[in-house]
Amino acid sequence: MNVNLLILRLKKLITYGTALLLLLLILLQSERAIIAVQNTLVLCYKTVIPSLFPFFVLSGILTAGSFIKTVAKWLSPIMKPIFGISGAGALPFVIGIVSGYPMGASVCAELYRSGAITRREAMRLLPFSNNSGPLFIIGAVGTAMLGDPHVGVVLYGVHIACAILVGICFRFYHGAERHYERMPTKKITSAVSFSQIMANSVSTMLLVCGFIIFFAVITACIMPMINSLFPKSFSLLVNSILEVTNGAFTIVHAPLSPRLMLSFLSAAIGFGGICVMMQVSGIITPVGLSVKTYAVGKALHGLLSGIMCYLVYPFASIDVAPAFAVIPPISPAADLTSLVILLSVAVCLCLIIPHKKQGKTAKN
Repeated sequence: MNVNLLILRLKKLITYGTALLLLLLILLQSERAIIAVQNTLVLCYKTVIPSLFPFFVLSGILTAGSFIKTVAKWLSPIMKPIFGISGAGALPFVIGIVSGYPMGASVCAELYRSGAITRREAMRLLPFSNNSGPLFIIGAVGTAMLGDPHVGVVLYGVHIACAILVGICFRFYHGAERHYERMPTKKITSAVSFSQIMANSVSTMLLVCGFIIFFAVITACIMPMINSLFPKSFSLLVNSILEVTNGAFTIVHAPLSPRLMLSFLSAAIGFGGICVMMQVSGIITPVGLSVKTYAVGKALHGLLSGIMCYLVYPFASIDVAPAFAVIPPISPAADLTSLVILLSVAVCLCLIIPHKKQGKTAKN
C-alpha cells in the first residue's frame, strides 16, 4: 500500500475517532459543557469582543489604504536587513504585540490579501508577528495570577525579545516556490472597501469566539478524566498545550520553584496554545498561507522564551512567592510517563495536520 495513502487513512481514523470520543464525553457531561459555554460567552461578551473587534476594523482600514505604503517606505531600511521583509511587515508586528492574539496573524493575512507583501514575506512574518499582548501578560498573568505587575513586565519583555529572535531566525525561510508571489489587487471604492472590512472583521471575530468556546468545552470535559487517569504533571502539560489562559493558571499553582514556574509560564505564553493556533489557521488558510510554518515558529518562540526567562531570572530582581501547592510533588517515574504520553500526543497532532501530496500518488 502507498505510504501517503496509509498516512491519509490513519489521519482520518484519528480525526473521526477523536471527534466521536469528544462527542461522547460532552454528552456524558452535558451539564459541565453547558456551564463552560455560558461562562465563555460572558468572557467573549465582556472581554474578548471589546478588546479585539475595534482593532480588527481599524487594522483593516490601515491595510486597505495608502498608509501601508508610507509605512513600507520609511521602515524598509530597518525591516529588510533584519527580517528579510519589506517595511510593511512592521505593522502586523506592532499591532500584534499591542493587541495580542490573533491580531498579528489577521493583519498579516490582510497585507498578503491586499498585495502589500509577498507570500514568502507573509510566511516569514507570521511566526513572530502574532504575539500575546500586555493586557494578558501584565494584567492577567502578572497582576491577577502572580500579584506583581513587575513580573508581568519582565515576562512581556522576554516575550517580545524572543519574538524578535524568531523573526531573525525566519529571515532565512524560503519556502516552496509558487507560480504567484503576490496576491492580485483589485481597485474598489471606499464605501465598498469599508463594507468588506466590516464583514471581514465580524467574520474573524465570530471565528475567534467560536474557537474559544469550543476549547473551553473540550477542556471542561476532558480535564476531569485526564486528572483521574494520568499524573498531575501531564495535566499541567495538556492545559498548557491546549489553551494558554488555563495553562498559565495551572503552571502558577504547580509545586515548582519560582524560577522554573516563570520559565514554564514564559514558554506557554510564547507557544500560545492549540486554541490560538486553530484561530490563526482559520484566518490564514483562506488566503493560501500555511499553518505548519506558523506552528514551527511558535514552538521555537516557546522554547526560546522558556530558556531566556530562566537565564534572565537572577538579574531581573523578581521576588515571586511560590504558589499554593495544590498539586502533589511529582516523582521521576511520573515525569517519564508524562514524557512518553506527550510524545504520543505530539505524533498524533503531526498526523492530524493536513498532509500535502508531493507529485502524483502511486496506485496500490
